[in-house]
Order: sequence, then structure tokens, then C-alpha cells
Amino acid sequence: MGGIFAIAAALQKTELVKGLILIATSGGINLNRFQVQDWRQFYQQEYIEYPDWFVTTKVDYEQNLPDIDVNTLLIWGDQDPISPIAVGQYLNQILQKSKLYIVDGGDHQLAEQCADEVGMQINDYLKNLERD
Repeated sequence: MGGIFAIAAALQKTELVKGLILIATSGGINLNRFQVQDWRQFYQQEYIEYPDWFVTTKVDYEQNLPDIDVNTLLIWGDQDPISPIAVGQYLNQILQKSKLYIVDGGDHQLAEQCADEVGMQINDYLKNLERD
């Protein structure tokens, strides 16, 4: 869900967003074509304390994604059943200024499981963003 909030900010508050990092997210697109596991059922069972809107809200930013005009780093794991690499590749095609980095063996928890590798990519991205 964090990626959807980041995309919403990039679309609605363009003057405040200098760059964007998306990690294993749906990107606010319809994932049906990618035949992925529905994370919402799992979250409803495992995280009962989460508010209903967290799992019931569905947004579709697909038509607006080309409007995002900031350097974007996409980080995906090649073993993610919830947001598979095909989603990252698709977003990489739509987002004009994007770069896709693939973590070998990474699944949906790649930010935690591969923190050093992901952290290095983010650090490099931020250094380059400062130069631009």
C-alpha cells in the first residue's frame, strides 16, 4: 500500500515530489492481468487491527502514471508472488524516467530480507537525485 500513497503524492503534489522509489508495489494499477495472489485476504486474516479501508480501498492510477515526471527507482524481487517482476517491468515502461532494479531471489519482503542490497540501490539513487 505504501507505493500507492507515494504515487498519489507524486500525482497530486507534484511540486513537493523530487523523486520516487517504489518497492514491490501494485503501483495503483489493476493486477488482474498479472494473475497474482490477492494480498487483501491474507491481511484481513493476519492483521485484524488494520482498518477496513486498508484492504477494501482500490484505486486505479494507471491512466495517470505517464504524468509522473520525476526520476523513479523501481526495486523488485524476482520471486515475488504478490507483485511479480512483470508488474515492475510494466511500470518501468509506463513511467517516463524510471529505472528497474531486480533483486535476485527477492520476494515481497525483499526490503527486509535483502536490506543491504536494497539500501545500496536507494543510496545510489538519492546521490544521483541530488546531482540533478
